[in-house]
Amino acid sequence: MGVAEQGDARRAANSPARRWGLALLISTGLLLVTVGPAWLGPQVGAFVNVGLAFAVAGMLAAVSFLIWAVIRVDDRGEGSRFLGVPLGVGVLASIASAAVIHTSADSWALKTRGKWTEATVVKFQPHERYTTSTGKSVTLKQTCKLVTAEGQPIRPRLTEPRGCVGLGEGSRVRVLHDPSGTVRPRADEPPMYTAAVLGLSGTALLANTVALVAMRGSAPGGGAPRLRR
Repeated sequence: MGVAEQGDARRAANSPARRWGLALLISTGLLLVTVGPAWLGPQVGAFVNVGLAFAVAGMLAAVSFLIWAVIRVDDRGEGSRFLGVPLGVGVLASIASAAVIHTSADSWALKTRGKWTEATVVKFQPHERYTTSTGKSVTLKQTCKLVTAEGQPIRPRLTEPRGCVGLGEGSRVRVLHDPSGTVRPRADEPPMYTAAVLGLSGTALLANTVALVAMRGSAPGGGAPRLRR
């Protein structure tokens, strides 16, 4: 291959369409890695704490991308200021997406496999704060331990934000509960945050794509930072 042909091949490989396409592909993968674990917890039947761990894992993926980008970008580049805006917006939107999607996945799990039932409060734990003999401060959240009309326990307990309000032992309440015991029951329809999920995910995808293109030295308007060698 001659010199001219090699130059044409390099220009084709570094064409704007190819750069933006590759950046979009990488950003999509980053978004899936970030929000995927947050969605996965309630869906696979993981315990509540494990589901939160999945959400945190997704957020850490976004933060890891930020750290990697900061290390890779030459901080003396003229375009570092341009890069900082989409990079910061993208990472923050990714983290927010993970948090909102985890909540939406929790609601979706209740909608798809939850069952409405009349339950009875067999134990009421009021909001309480006390100090142990060792001087440690302990705060107990307000919760209601429920059983079905057949006497089957409903797990986990009903919390105050989900309907454990104005109730006491012996009170009856209609709740939507997860038979697998993964998602906390609630006394109202589970909220869905479709608009927030789409908005945050779209913002993260666009901002991360722009940041990746800028890191490759092809940001709109020129002056993008160069990568460290």
